Amino acid sequence: MSEILSVWTTSRALGLSAYLLFFLSMATGMMQSMKGLLPKYRAALHVTHQSASWFAWIFTLAHAWVLIYDSYVGFTLQDLFIPFYSKYETWAMTAGILGFYLMLILILSTDLMKKIGKKWWRSIHSLSFLGFALSLGHGLLFSAKAGTPVNNLYVLTFSILIVMGLYRYFHAKRLANQK
Repeated sequence: MSEILSVWTTSRALGLSAYLLFFLSMATGMMQSMKGLLPKYRAALHVTHQSASWFAWIFTLAHAWVLIYDSYVGFTLQDLFIPFYSKYETWAMTAGILGFYLMLILILSTDLMKKIGKKWWRSIHSLSFLGFALSLGHGLLFSAKAGTPVNNLYVLTFSILIVMGLYRYFHAKRLANQK
């Protein structure tokens, strides 16, 4: 039972949950920006997008915070929240930390959109793809080391977002050509 509730198992479960919530946020964000979507669906997607974003960030915070209780590596707050500080898997840790901060910037920019303006918000929001890539990289670097089958999930979610992005791009281009 102690292995099921170990610090590492808990942190992995929180991290994977955060990643899936980030994926949901990305997917719903991309869907709500597609042209021709009915307003009632856009509203539901918007609520899902914003909720998934906040929950992804909260789960990511918990994912890191739980590691304070790890006695094997002995993480400090600096290891968990300052990029390039940790000597343990520096690149994987840094990718996760930078993804965490980018996610927070994206969430706050949305909450401040009326103050910063839509142009700035859109510029900042384009960083969501980088934030997702950093989170994906963090997960892949750690799962590759552990040899877990979670890599298939990472490949699937990334592939879905690529297909959605291509669809969105070509759909918008087709609509523009029809005018």
